[in-house]
Amino acid sequence: MSWYTVALFAHIVGVLTLFMSMGLQWLITLRLLRADYIAESREWSGLTRGVNRLAPVSAVLILGAGIYMMATAWNLSTTWIDVSIAAMVVMMIIGMGVVGRRLKAIQRAAAEAASQTTTDAIPAALQARIDDPALWVSMQMSVAVALSIVFMMTNKPSLVVSIVSVFVSLALGAFIGALTLHTRLGTQSAALRMKEVSGR
Repeated sequence: MSWYTVALFAHIVGVLTLFMSMGLQWLITLRLLRADYIAESREWSGLTRGVNRLAPVSAVLILGAGIYMMATAWNLSTTWIDVSIAAMVVMMIIGMGVVGRRLKAIQRAAAEAASQTTTDAIPAALQARIDDPALWVSMQMSVAVALSIVFMMTNKPSLVVSIVSVFVSLALGAFIGALTLHTRLGTQSAALRMKEVSGR
């Protein structure tokens, strides 16, 4: 066993932790989108605290171990490493700056709604935060970029292929996010019309 293999192990653990945190974000968002009551939205958004603890751990493991491996076995002129680092920064901006901040805002709004209202129904202001298209679409983009980084780590492609893989992942994530969001909104509209018809 060498220090390189220890660093590789830490790097892989960091990647697994990263996907675990993104999986939790995905689960939280899905449950929030399906929530009918304030208590549900407050319970699921409360899990955001755990995600916020996992994200920095994964970043330290991935970058720390990655820098050590790069210094001992690779170098900064290795193009796929440069692109991977840039993609990691983009992913962190999307995952923590967009998704993370919106989930924290939902958590605060849910706590405030629970303390200020006596009804169980989700207020319009909180529902608007939950239905924010940027939350769902950004999450798909973050996951897609993470997969492109795994692709570069395993295939070690050229500079052009590395850059293309990142841009394709961003476009694909945005497309899938918008498509699934559009389908969900269509289903919601249909369900609302059914309720209106049945109410008559």
